[in-house]
Amino acid sequence: MNAIAQPMAVPSSKYLPITLLVGLTQLLLTADLSLISVALSSVGKEWNIAPAALSWVVTGSAITFAGLVILGGRVVDRYGQRLCFLLGMGLFAASAVALVFAPNFETVIAARVLQGLSCALFQPANYSLVFTALPDGPVRHRALGVVGAAQGISMLIGLLGGGTMTTMFNWRAVFLLELPLALVAIGLAVIAIPPKNQSAEPAAKKPADVLGALLLMTAPALFICSVSVLEHWGWTSLVGLAVLAGAILSAAALVFVEHRAADPLVPPVLLARAGVLGPIISVACLLASMVGAFVLLNLYTQRVLGLSAMAGGLAMLPYAVALAIAGRLAVYTMDRWSLKTNVAIGIAVQIVGTALLCYAPLLKGYSWALVSGTMLSGAGGLIAALAITAQTGGRATADHKGISMAMMFTTDKIGASIGVALSLAALTLTNYQVAFALSGVFALLTVIATYLLTADTPDQMR
Repeated sequence: MNAIAQPMAVPSSKYLPITLLVGLTQLLLTADLSLISVALSSVGKEWNIAPAALSWVVTGSAITFAGLVILGGRVVDRYGQRLCFLLGMGLFAASAVALVFAPNFETVIAARVLQGLSCALFQPANYSLVFTALPDGPVRHRALGVVGAAQGISMLIGLLGGGTMTTMFNWRAVFLLELPLALVAIGLAVIAIPPKNQSAEPAAKKPADVLGALLLMTAPALFICSVSVLEHWGWTSLVGLAVLAGAILSAAALVFVEHRAADPLVPPVLLARAGVLGPIISVACLLASMVGAFVLLNLYTQRVLGLSAMAGGLAMLPYAVALAIAGRLAVYTMDRWSLKTNVAIGIAVQIVGTALLCYAPLLKGYSWALVSGTMLSGAGGLIAALAITAQTGGRATADHKGISMAMMFTTDKIGASIGVALSLAALTLTNYQVAFALSGVFALLTVIATYLLTADTPDQMR
């Protein structure tokens, strides 16, 4: 009989290494997106790559990650966090080396796909570690706060460090920043992550759900591809609609196969458990709101304010600062109020920021409304995101920590893709005010999903 996971026996002296490992891994993941964004233009210039093809440097990694992360979470639950983290981070380091020495554009794409695969393996291990190796309460909340602060710091590294390396050397030097971070993470993992507990009674051997794994990879990959194709080729594109139909058919086939599998990848008991499905839906809405607004802000600073790419990146520094501050503040709020209350507070702050962003286009230049709206929307969104993460991991049982985190990451990517696509569509059809307002709508859906779909448990009613 499954029970809510109790923290594994980790001496108090190891809380700090685990916390540092979780924060460093999040810093590496978030910095990767900022770094590749800075290097993207130079990559295209070196091989004269068209923008549509160049986008696969980003989407190749994202699609691979979204398609494999649930399978990765399943692997983490079966083979342990230590092995999966070390293997995944080792592959990530190898892919960074491949990017530095890439002889052609095809190698760049292959290396980015490998990075997506590696992230699908070590990210569920990293996040599930928070809920198995750290006790609930201040220690766990502090680790989540470090994760939030790391996102702000990583954006600074990406915007400033990546831009400096690209300008002084070339785009390849950008990925040299990732290599030492990955090696340090490997060293910390060896020290901090306990070996898998082999004393527990082994589960009965069941046939591997190979078909389910293939469909689970195919459905989200086709869905994200369809969003990308429809965004670039138009919402009536036959190719895009055909890919979308393939995603829907794959998802339907996945449901059919999983209902009949002896050992399904996503256990039905996990979806039925109070407090798991609600946060997973909430995070999709929240990421649609946050990432959609972030993309709009970058476009606004460059296309409307006329700033260069580097200057536009510097204009986004208040966003990075706000994330770093919010990560620390979340430690305080999660220690004192319920997770649902934290989501409500975060979303309220985010909506105030979104309202200021809607007002900013009516003013001239880099206005106070733009700066304050950027900071409030980012800070509020992060506070809500950390609380939702705590809800997801805290409610899953010991043998479902990895898969529950992986499900959240999958909906994270899908929600972000939908948010970007719909925000850009709103911008094309209307204006920046309406597009920013759409971000507020997704934020409202986040808090509604949190309160309607997440059952109260004792620790949520503090």
